[in-house]
Formats: sequence, structure tokens, C-alpha cells
Amino acid sequence: MLDKKDLISFFEKQSILNNINDFLLEENGDLKFSDKNLKKLINKISNAINGILRPIKMMDQYKARMFLVASGLLKSEDIAKLTSLKEKSHYDILRERIFFQYITNWFYELYQTEKKKRLIK
Repeated sequence: MLDKKDLISFFEKQSILNNINDFLLEENGDLKFSDKNLKKLINKISNAINGILRPIKMMDQYKARMFLVASGLLKSEDIAKLTSLKEKSHYDILRERIFFQYITNWFYELYQTEKKKRLIK
């Protein structure tokens, strides 16, 4: 059973088709599908899934972004804002990374300062 919040990968297509096929076979008494019609329906569903969940190559994404930049529809610095990882944009993750790197460096400098103070005493 699929949940509305589940993320579905193209690689799960066969599992989805198997579940649909099993469901239709269970309900076949009420729906009266012939084997030929059932195969046609599954084929149509498979084609629809291909359109919805088609794999996207990284090069396609890159070319699309570069086209938008070249056309003046997008600024190059905005690309990171559009790339998302679940609830966060790539831009947000980069900002967090810089923040945590800064904090780590700051703590290291504090540590070194405290270490020098203790050596002087």
C-alpha cells in the first residue's frame, strides 16, 4: 500500500505493477477482465508510470539549468536555491555547511587559545 507521503522511485515500478496486477486479479470477479484486456490495462498503466517516474539523468538537469541561465530566465547563483533535498534547498544546506565549518573553526581557535593560556600559567 502506498502512502501519500512516500517517495516513489522509478526502480519501484515493477513492484507497483505487481501490486496493481494482484489487486485487479483479486477483483476480477466483479470487474470481468479477460486476460487480454487485463494485459492491455497493465500495459497502459506501465506506460503511464514510465511517463510519471521516468529516470532523469544528471546531464539533462545540468543542460536545463544552463539553458535557463543562458536565456536570462535564471541567475547562476539561484541554481543552488532550486535544487532541493527533501524539505531543504541545496542553498540552505550549503549555508548550514558554511555555518558549521565556521563554528568548528571558531571552537578550535578557542581551544587553542585556552591551551596556550594553560601552558603559560
